[in-house]
Amino acid sequence: MLASSKFRKDNSDDDLLGLTAPLHGTYGPPKASRKPHSLGARPAWTGASVAYQARGARVARMVGGSGAVNAVLKSRTLDHASHPAKDGLHDIAYGCGRSSLGDFLVAMDDNAVCAVLFGDDQASLLDDLRAAFPSGKLTPGGCSFAVDAIAHLIERPCARIGLTVSMRGGEFEQMVGAALRHTRPGTTITPDCVAAMIGAASASVPYVRACAAADILAVAVPFHRLEERDGTSPAYRWGEERRRALLAREAAI
Repeated sequence: MLASSKFRKDNSDDDLLGLTAPLHGTYGPPKASRKPHSLGARPAWTGASVAYQARGARVARMVGGSGAVNAVLKSRTLDHASHPAKDGLHDIAYGCGRSSLGDFLVAMDDNAVCAVLFGDDQASLLDDLRAAFPSGKLTPGGCSFAVDAIAHLIERPCARIGLTVSMRGGEFEQMVGAALRHTRPGTTITPDCVAAMIGAASASVPYVRACAAADILAVAVPFHRLEERDGTSPAYRWGEERRRALLAREAAI
């Protein structure tokens, strides 16, 4: 059983959503799409075990969604407007900043943050952005407010900054991101516990690590809380030094 102290406790929705007992499902690799959430917002589901059920009809009927992922992402404070990935060329505004953890880049697509990247310099950050959005029309400027907000979030990773975030990926990646956002700031969780938390098969643990390695929303989605049993996180894309610094800042608040 997962340690309940690592999760925000509020069981008011558990019985309604039918999530007090695991509903088992099997996951494959992440798919390409994006869904928005608000930075700092709390998912509505709670408890030590959060279940996934493919095509979860019963849960869907209760929350008015089309599947169990909608139940997991549904929250009183989130923006749930559809934000699918676009085909072809689309505009992405970006800006760069400096922080105590190094240079960073923030990108926005349709008024939602679609990337937060750490890097050694602005040239390498822009290369990473192009790699993440090869079909995007990248335009500098126009998101200074988001750069300032992310700079604040880096220094205070528990802060609520009022930005909407667009996370790429299919159901599996969305569930992993939601699970990590649900963990208590300053604590850690292992990849196998994340898989169990979302009701995924144990064979899905490598995919949890793959989500961390492919992360393009540094700080915005707290992959820094993902940690192996030996206390390290080799899958974390932005480096162990940054990861530990973010955890320490969360724990100090």
